[in-house]
Amino acid sequence: MNFNLKDEAAIAQDELNSYLEAQVRAIAPRFKCLVPVNIKVERVGFTRNASRTPYIVYKVGDRRCCTFVKRLFFLELVQVLLKVKYSIEDRIRSITSSEYFGLSVETTEQPKYIPSSYINTFLERYNQVALEKTAPQQCGCNDLYDMCLHLIARTLHNGVKVKSFTRLMREEAHERK
Repeated sequence: MNFNLKDEAAIAQDELNSYLEAQVRAIAPRFKCLVPVNIKVERVGFTRNASRTPYIVYKVGDRRCCTFVKRLFFLELVQVLLKVKYSIEDRIRSITSSEYFGLSVETTEQPKYIPSSYINTFLERYNQVALEKTAPQQCGCNDLYDMCLHLIARTLHNGVKVKSFTRLMREEAHERK
């Protein structure tokens, strides 16, 4: 079989592209997605029983669905939202849902109310970041909510650690001694 210069260049370019794609997949952060499809979040809340488990009501196409989320995972998501939207890095002490499906978040420094539109948009975009394995890169996105996919990916890639409220109280009590 005869190859000319164009064929060799095309083969080399193809090999280079597949190598670079593999490298991007290797360094791209792996985040746990909420649901393995793109979703449209309708509301977020907590169950009314003693466990107060967080749940998300969303739409996939014409179907309405609900999924329960582990409390620590939900706290991490809210912590990322606070950091992305409000530049708040304080630890969360408590979260309650309001009658309009927003969240009242009490941090170590200040209370903050997060409207449902921000929560819903953030969760949709977080799920998209996890599904598409969006790389944490600088961007010039002009986003209405100031929550572009790249910003969420960068924040998650830099890491957000959440300590439980009881552990936080123990540490504060230990520091006072």
